[in-house]
Amino acid sequence: MHQHPHSHSHHEPSRYLPRSTAVVATTSADVVNPRILDANIRDVSERLNNEQKAEVLIHAMNLLKLGNPFSHHIVENGVMSCLQAANLGTPQRVQALLLRGRARMASGDIAKARQADLYKVLELVPNHAVATSLLSIPSGGGAIGKDSRLWSIESASCRLSPELWRQVASFLPRRDLKTLLHIPHVLSRIAFEFVFECVDLHFGVCKLAGEEKLWGTGDHDHPDRPGFRLEKQLTQRTADIVARIILDPSFAKLIRTVRISAERKDKSHHMAFQTNMLATALPKLLHLREVIFSGSNDVWNTLAGVLSTTHPRLESLTIEPEHDSEPVLPHLTHLSQFKLVRDHSSHSLATFLAQNRSTLRKLCLCAYYAAFPPPTSVALVNLTHLEFVGTLPANSDTFAQIFSHAAQLVSLRMNCVLLTSVSIQFRMNAAALPHLKYFGFRALDHMAPMCSDPDLFPAIMEFLRAHPGLEKLELDVAGESNQKSMGYDASVLGVLPSLLKLRQLAITLTKDASPGLFSWIIPRGLLALLLNGVPRRNSEQFLTTMRPGLPPNLRYIALLDTDVRDEMRLVETVVPPSVRLVNIADKYYTVRRRTDGHLEALDEWPERRMQLHAEEWLEALGCEDALWDDFAPACY
Repeated sequence: MHQHPHSHSHHEPSRYLPRSTAVVATTSADVVNPRILDANIRDVSERLNNEQKAEVLIHAMNLLKLGNPFSHHIVENGVMSCLQAANLGTPQRVQALLLRGRARMASGDIAKARQADLYKVLELVPNHAVATSLLSIPSGGGAIGKDSRLWSIESASCRLSPELWRQVASFLPRRDLKTLLHIPHVLSRIAFEFVFECVDLHFGVCKLAGEEKLWGTGDHDHPDRPGFRLEKQLTQRTADIVARIILDPSFAKLIRTVRISAERKDKSHHMAFQTNMLATALPKLLHLREVIFSGSNDVWNTLAGVLSTTHPRLESLTIEPEHDSEPVLPHLTHLSQFKLVRDHSSHSLATFLAQNRSTLRKLCLCAYYAAFPPPTSVALVNLTHLEFVGTLPANSDTFAQIFSHAAQLVSLRMNCVLLTSVSIQFRMNAAALPHLKYFGFRALDHMAPMCSDPDLFPAIMEFLRAHPGLEKLELDVAGESNQKSMGYDASVLGVLPSLLKLRQLAITLTKDASPGLFSWIIPRGLLALLLNGVPRRNSEQFLTTMRPGLPPNLRYIALLDTDVRDEMRLVETVVPPSVRLVNIADKYYTVRRRTDGHLEALDEWPERRMQLHAEEWLEALGCEDALWDDFAPACY
């Protein structure tokens, strides 16, 4: 089970009291030893190793007033003894050298502080901010006054309260928070609390791409299977987290979000036991707000019954169950966010949505063969985010209902099989949805012939021009014949110059699109560009033509459904130097460049990162604009 970095096995209470230990009386009036604190400090230090003693000493010396001449001598002797300690870590050496350097500068010995302390810090940690700042202080003689910069570079951990550090940590990406877990600082505990607000639990078999071709269905327990090792790691981590939730109430109180992934086909004999353990742990999560589940319907049905009893006021729920069975929808009445992903409609969905009609703000329904729920189930007037993947049957007025009643929408994403004409609904409501910032429209392919509506995309372009504040835009029509029947051609690109605030653009290019013109009409503030429809045969030439006009601050570019022979050459010749992440087909590459701007390497993402930590890495690389939004963050 995970052990907090500040906890050590040797910090246990002593099983005996040595003769030198001071006796503590029951009241302050009966104190026997007037130097009891000194005695207690001595008792604690006797049980620490040399490295820990040095760490305690450095922290204590940071509390001294360096302007006092007696403090100067204490710091000199203390730092010398710390630096002589065996196995002293680099962070402790840096702290000790900085402390002695500040003490020497305070006493006027600036030259010695520079040569013996600050330059040594830069040898250990190049470009160290504090050492660099201290070296920039003029080297004139005499002691330095308390108004100088020296006195403003005190140990921040001594000056800032935990509340301020918590505020600082709240702005950090999750990957940086994980790094902070390993430093001896108050930030470590704060980072621990932030990291474990969201936990991932994995059950069952974990298969990586292509394993089905190399390993048969009966080989899932073979130790040489790549997914086997990952599966064992995830299983052990899940067991540790669930056990700690059950045994440690303070840890359980930290958790706000639980993401559960269960193998759809139970090929192990441990699934039932793991499910029961999780069902036991769920009631311990007193502050649980969000549950995200994908996988086995049997596991979900068990958990749904528990959630109905233990968390009736759950705020957010995402379900992606098996597509061949009906999921159980728990009895919840206070959801503000709900997402359901499956192929067919759910018979109990309308009733479930009606139970949360007054509280629901974000709704995502992905059911390819299902129609939009009836107006009596969903209060469109309350929604701020709406995503729908499904079918619009003949004579459907879904868009008219949305435009008329969902005035608070910030995000609208519609992926539809169109069996009816909807262009007139766009024409009549061009100025609707005044708060809209994210808009996505994809016409999905279907075996049955889709409705011919040549005015559809010209009407959508008129709608988009009435919303110049859009920040994210997604446009796609599957199939060349469907593009012609819906008026989707190169003319749709003419709307882009009017969308000056656009940060993400996901678009399918048609055969008549000019690459050179397209790149120049893209808004200059674009940060994420996702392209489909790039010609397969001449993809490199097509992209090379685009290169001069691409936005200067682009961070993420995705080339979907594109054949590229040499990814390294493509990135070096086509991708702007500002790009940090490239997605080519189904592979992701982190772009590393030298200080002179030339390409150094492409680091391909391992599949584990893509499956489990994609959002975390996108955030760390500053490419979070590649995601749609915080509730339905699926990429294009």
